[in-house]
Amino acid sequence: MKYLRAFEIKGLGATNHRGTRVKIIDLRATSATSNYYKSVTLNWNYTLNTIEDQAQHYFNKIGIKINCAVWDSKNNKVFLMTDDFTTQLAYGASIRLKKER
Repeated sequence: MKYLRAFEIKGLGATNHRGTRVKIIDLRATSATSNYYKSVTLNWNYTLNTIEDQAQHYFNKIGIKINCAVWDSKNNKVFLMTDDFTTQLAYGASIRLKKER
């Protein structure tokens, strides 16, 4: 059996202060003592369509190759999978990074 690293991808609606965003959550970085960033929130890129496209564009920028996607229709969530366990979620020009506890 091959193990994969999972990312939960979800859309965040616009608020009075922020536009539409996409949140990527690294499901392996769940420990409070983890040295990895647990999530990254991206501003919506209007040249792309879906939350999967938004996330895939980000992963291409930081060098993570996505192997497959899983759609959870019951909870309306998308999970992207990779065999890359070394590349961390990274900070970029239009990315707001937040380390969660």
